[in-house]
Amino acid sequence: SAKEAAARNWDNALAALNAALEIAPGDESILKKIQTIQEKQLRERLDGLLAKVEAAEKAGRWDTAISTLNEYLQWKPDDAAIQKRIANLVEAKHAAWLKGVMARVDQAMAAQNWDEALTALNEALRLEPDNAEMQTKAAQVREMRRVAELNARLQRADQAAGAGRWDEAINILNDGLASDSENET
Repeated sequence: SAKEAAARNWDNALAALNAALEIAPGDESILKKIQTIQEKQLRERLDGLLAKVEAAEKAGRWDTAISTLNEYLQWKPDDAAIQKRIANLVEAKHAAWLKGVMARVDQAMAAQNWDEALTALNEALRLEPDNAEMQTKAAQVREMRRVAELNARLQRADQAAGAGRWDEAINILNDGLASDSENET
């Protein structure tokens, strides 16, 4: 590849300069050329890492992007912009995770699959027990499930009463009272 060829060229140039340095130790012009080549090599390596980060970030591969930036910091540890970028990527990864949880919850709620919605929320709350948004959403799902169950029970009772099955209607309503004694409906 082009990168490998460029790396070989830099390595060959450094080898030649190191050989020249053996002949003329301490020659400032040779030392300066070695330093210049090493700086260019480092810049290419860092640029390659940043390109890898860009590709990973666009693909939503947060862990790859973060680990590649950490590799970058091994070569240039004091780069504040890269440190900030890592913090931003960690935040973006978290936001994407939360968005995924909420999409899963919303999809389950739309299908009135209350258990699935609560499972997703409980998984998230195990990792982030103080997440107010998740706590609020869990309370909302529990209330929606309670209302849906109440409406289904009332509909079954109405159907039984409409068909003249009075005992069945009364039993359905008594079961509702047993499970939710505070509910006046």
